[in-house]
Amino acid sequence: MARFIEIYIHKPLQELLQEAPTELPDLTLRMGNNRIIMEIGQERLTIQRSVREEVPTENDKLPEDIDEEGPIA
Repeated sequence: MARFIEIYIHKPLQELLQEAPTELPDLTLRMGNNRIIMEIGQERLTIQRSVREEVPTENDKLPEDIDEEGPIA
């Protein structure tokens, strides 16, 4: 069992750790009016946000099957 662990677990993990970078790239997160921008090192991801057309009003009611008293403790 010790030989199995050495060959198939310990050695591959050691190799993986040796290949891992010692320093992580910079991470930048920004929010604009309608977008979120994420930058990791030289890579950039922009997510456009859409404004929800339907805005709830005070007249919106709960469905009839909702218990308005809440959960019983």
